[in-house]
Amino acid sequence: ADGEDAAFVPDEATHLFVSGLVFRNAENAEGNHNAAVRTDDGWRLQDCVVEDNAGGGLGIFGDDVEVCRVTAEDNGRFGMGGSGSSRLVVRDCTTRRNNLTSIMDGDGGGGKFTRLDGALFERIEASENGGAGLWFDINNINLVVRDSTFRGNVTRRRDDGTVRATGLGLFIEISGVVVRESDGER
Repeated sequence: ADGEDAAFVPDEATHLFVSGLVFRNAENAEGNHNAAVRTDDGWRLQDCVVEDNAGGGLGIFGDDVEVCRVTAEDNGRFGMGGSGSSRLVVRDCTTRRNNLTSIMDGDGGGGKFTRLDGALFERIEASENGGAGLWFDINNINLVVRDSTFRGNVTRRRDDGTVRATGLGLFIEISGVVVRESDGER
């Protein structure tokens, strides 16, 4: 879909198989929840391209999601990212040249993930993004990244020279630690 608010975001559609599609030119906002394509429980997304969207490319949400051979490129904010998934598999994917024009602080680049519990990232190429190749932030546990390449990601700076988004290849922050309050809440 071209020029829509979001290229493909069905309302609570679970257990979908999406293959061989190109999603481009969504006029989606830059916020992380406004991805051009947004998954839900049980999705399998393979052999797709998510490109040239105003905001984020692929938003991965829901449990038991599998993303294979997907390219997320030239998106205004992030290539792929998400939050709150369990048993996620991202394999043989490329995220490149994302977040090179965004005016918002942080959260762009190849992708940002939060609150994952059980995730495998295998054979990922994250390159030439404005910001981290992949950023795992806030309570990611049981996470494996292997056989992947991170290169040419650049630090984006504000007009005053301070860092807007770090260009680290793989950035892990505030993860692997569980804080429990006295009443047992986390």
